[in-house]
Amino acid sequence: MPIRILCIESSTDVCSVALFADGELTGIKEADKINSHAEILAVLIDQLMKENQIPFSALSAVAVSTGPGSYTSLRVGLSTAKGICYAGGLPLIGLPTDQILISGQIQTAVAQHCTCIIGMIDARRMEAYTTVYDVKKHTFTDSTPTLLDENPFTELETNHSRIALCGNGAEKYYQICQKDIYILLDVKTTSRWMGALAHERFTSRSFDDVAYITPVYIKPPNITESKKKMW
Repeated sequence: MPIRILCIESSTDVCSVALFADGELTGIKEADKINSHAEILAVLIDQLMKENQIPFSALSAVAVSTGPGSYTSLRVGLSTAKGICYAGGLPLIGLPTDQILISGQIQTAVAQHCTCIIGMIDARRMEAYTTVYDVKKHTFTDSTPTLLDENPFTELETNHSRIALCGNGAEKYYQICQKDIYILLDVKTTSRWMGALAHERFTSRSFDDVAYITPVYIKPPNITESKKKMW
């Protein structure tokens, strides 16, 4: 039996689900509708499974993006993944959103002679959660909040001659940096790029605890008190 993994990516405005068999993409459904993950995620999963004629009992695992990203959509994605795992007794694989984003674009970056890739997930205003991948060392840095208008990558510019930018925060920085050293890759994070990472985790039996896994927010949510008098 092939290793079938349902992948859920809900960290940004794009709601994306995909099916993989032995690491190969067999089906994908996506919707780009802001603030609609709670409404459409289960629908997309149902459509994907039916169109590919795969019952949930045939799944080997569920993989889900864990952040950073949108607070609400991350919770929706993880809650849905947990529900499927609990119902079917399936293992859960949590994948960092920034690694999903970068892993899907490494080949493109290398083809354009980049030795460094910066994954940038929008954190609103002039800030992004950034992760740096060194192509030669095959290493990821931890995701950190970065102010984009303070020339944050000076050291990288010194050590690399060509740097790729990707993610929904990358276009914002690309427009203001105005340096030839940077090239802009895909700005969308998608479940299409989760297959290889999820398959590797499955074969190494590296699973997350369904009960205790939580989204990686990095920063606390920006919650303000209502000024309306409740009584």
